[in-house]
Amino acid sequence: MKSACLSAILVAANLAFNLSAAESTPAVNTLTAAEKAAGWKLLFNGQDTTGWHNFKAEGIRPGWKIQDGVLTCTSKTNSGD
Repeated sequence: MKSACLSAILVAANLAFNLSAAESTPAVNTLTAAEKAAGWKLLFNGQDTTGWHNFKAEGIRPGWKIQDGVLTCTSKTNSGD
């Protein structure tokens, strides 16, 4: 009986810890209200290459792709800076 009660307490404590940790973890690629008010802007929107370009070029070379919300170099020979 004691081990079942102890197990239940440990499970409840673990659940409470995980929930509190999830609430304090900021969302990825977002700004808080305070950061927005301070004038901060995201460099990458997580969806496309808007605002990005290769060095001294108009656009971005095809070696750069957006994969799962991440700007990724997919070709060392066709990406540039």
